[in-house]
This record gives sequence, C-alpha cells and structure tokens, in this order.
Amino acid sequence: MSPRYYIISTLVILAISVAIGFITQKKSPKEIAMIYLWTALGFLVIVGLLYGFAKVLTILGIAEGSFTV
Repeated sequence: MSPRYYIISTLVILAISVAIGFITQKKSPKEIAMIYLWTALGFLVIVGLLYGFAKVLTILGIAEGSFTV
C-alpha cells in the first residue's frame, strides 16, 4: 500500500480523536492520547473484522478471490 493511505488513515483517526476529546471536554494531552489509542484500536478491530469476513466469503465461494485486497 502507498504511504499516502497510512497518512490519510492517521489523520482521520486523529480528527476523530480530537472531536471525541472536544465533545467529552478532555483537555490534557494524556487524555487525548488515550482517546487516540482507543480510536486506533477500534479502527484496527473494524478493519480486521471486515478483512476476516471478506476471507470467509472467499473461502465459501460466495465472493471471488479478487474480492479481498
């Protein structure tokens, strides 16, 4: 994958983290960092679940092999 996608993903997660911090009125950098880590973990879990689901569909023959990236 191109580094551009990693940078964009990081910026999206950072924007979501700052928005959550603003909504919950978190001010310290440590609190924002914890929100960032939890958001990144949630993002990875969602991506992993989607990838796993795509693999299962491929294995079962429901989707084509080019379905997964």
